[in-house]
Amino acid sequence: MQKIYLSTGEFAKICNINKKTLFYYAEEGIFQPEIIKPNGYHYYAYDQLYIFYVIRALREIGLSINEIKHHIANRTPENFHNLLKQHQKHLQEEIRHKQRLNLLIKNKLQLFKESQKIEINKIEIKLLPKSLLLLSESLHNRCNEAEEHRIVQEHINYCLQNNLNIGYQMGAMLDKKSILAGNFEDYIYCFTKTHLASNDSSPACAKPFIQPAGLYAVGYFYGFYSNNYNGAYQKLLEFLRENQYEIEDYSYEEGIIDELSSNNEDSYITRIAIKIKENESIKQYQQFTSK
Repeated sequence: MQKIYLSTGEFAKICNINKKTLFYYAEEGIFQPEIIKPNGYHYYAYDQLYIFYVIRALREIGLSINEIKHHIANRTPENFHNLLKQHQKHLQEEIRHKQRLNLLIKNKLQLFKESQKIEINKIEIKLLPKSLLLLSESLHNRCNEAEEHRIVQEHINYCLQNNLNIGYQMGAMLDKKSILAGNFEDYIYCFTKTHLASNDSSPACAKPFIQPAGLYAVGYFYGFYSNNYNGAYQKLLEFLRENQYEIEDYSYEEGIIDELSSNNEDSYITRIAIKIKENESIKQYQQFTSK
């Protein structure tokens, strides 16, 4: 059977590429035409299509020109298998990265949607789902501000380095004792809400903790933690006393509108949720609202 040859233009058209790509590959020495006429015209054998598709596939999975050149010169089934396994791992990591970014965007959009429905300074009892948090080291009983900064920074660095942030601002927790004593800046932990788990055993700066599902006194407040969100905790405590609710353990502060979406601290919105003990009347409320 007579061999079929294609001009550069014909070969490029079949492969759906620009002719310049073929000239570039020829210059780099990874894909040469089978015939170069005295007038400089290039002709490719029809059966070169397969090797070109292999090269294009290698480019698509991220190989450099030099890596492809090395593989073409030294290709064996074993080398090809190892090459594919290596780049499969790279692609899987890239997919996980894209999925995390998509989740980050989704959560940010959800927070923005939540911010459009809230009523500032209004406190309600809400049934919240459980959440996975990563807690810093305890901030209690630290001898100086520098030590507190170290704890917060180690927590932030670990979460960033391990891609554990999925769109939620770092939050903070107060324990029951501090809330009732009016020590509203005496945080016990900072935390990062995540759906992802670290690949290694969790260090002290990012210990997994389940914020339990259940009923919470929830309020949304303008401002910044340094001014107690314009008296947020006093309003929450007054609401709890008036309704005879008892604090179970912690409060959870989470940014809804933060520095990423606003350059004015006064327009930041923080949600504060305090877990309450569930007596019989509250359990009846929970059953009613879950129907």
